[in-house]
Amino acid sequence: MPKRRTLLRFKVFQFHLGGRHYLLLPKLNSIQMRAFARRFETKGYSINIGEAITARSGESIVHVLPAGFCWSSSDPSDAVLPAIPDILSFPKEASPLRKIESKFWKMASAKGDAVVRLTRRIEAYSLWDKLRASDQCGLSPDEHAVARFMMGRANRNCSVLTDYPTDVSVPKILGRRRFFDSSLSPGEAIATLRVAGGRDTRNSYLKRDGVMALGSITPPNRDDVLGLIEDLGEWCYFVPDQRESSNC
Repeated sequence: MPKRRTLLRFKVFQFHLGGRHYLLLPKLNSIQMRAFARRFETKGYSINIGEAITARSGESIVHVLPAGFCWSSSDPSDAVLPAIPDILSFPKEASPLRKIESKFWKMASAKGDAVVRLTRRIEAYSLWDKLRASDQCGLSPDEHAVARFMMGRANRNCSVLTDYPTDVSVPKILGRRRFFDSSLSPGEAIATLRVAGGRDTRNSYLKRDGVMALGSITPPNRDDVLGLIEDLGEWCYFVPDQRESSNC
């Protein structure tokens, strides 16, 4: 009997960074985005729909992005959170496997080694700095799962930021907090990688640019990737198009 997979369940994570409020959401498909737009309209917001939804009511402006988060200069909880049960009830949208992969990572080769750039909702660039300085982590559970999946395939040490020193590490100050540019074995990187809502005695973080050098690995096969995407559960509302596999 095949082992039953444990799927990720959605949980609300909110952050206040640099005067803005952020709320993590699943990777949203077109049906879910339309549902958010309808909800805002019924609540009296004026709506502008492009790649993202911008909903305005008086001085309150809420931005909902299909990448899986919303942000606002004021707390968006009252406008967004009541819609979550409805959003989670929608079916997943069929999409080409490569397109789903691109929502989480891009893989390339540099001098014969595999290099992966992980896509993150808020755990990146200037927000990455703010999160480290305030001792928070914005890495969503699905991003955490993808990062660990990639680390598990590395045949070299992983370059990460840690909040503890190693034998070979370089101190780095962010805000008033001390971190270390470190090189960890894949096993230690997987065990210590921090996720939103969690904190351990020793924590590691993806680098600011989300780039991971994995060494001379064989890219993950289709079955491995399909299993990973299934495991993302309520954090990703896309499934691989079955017609695509039947044509392979």
